[in-house]
Amino acid sequence: NGATPLMRAIESCRPGCVEYLIAAGAKVQIENKKEQNALDIAKAYADFRIIDLVQAKFDTLPKPKDKKRKGNPPQKAKAAVKDKVVVSQNPVTTPSSDMGGKKES
Repeated sequence: NGATPLMRAIESCRPGCVEYLIAAGAKVQIENKKEQNALDIAKAYADFRIIDLVQAKFDTLPKPKDKKRKGNPPQKAKAAVKDKVVVSQNPVTTPSSDMGGKKES
């Protein structure tokens, strides 16, 4: 499932191992195949000792820089058209609408 040793220590509720692995340089931001990082797993197991250790490491990480795109900003998606109405330029007369040349009053 792509779990790291740090994630396994968190799942085993071993705060001493978690602390050791973080001090040894374990990367807390790596995600497993379910796209969960160490903090997500710690919160799922709800051991506040471990959550505090992992959160403290996250707080020391540099914030990711915003990647500003050069040029035009991304275009907004256009709403999909569900029903398309086509209007004919040449009206069609049907026999039922033609009242034999007589107009109603």
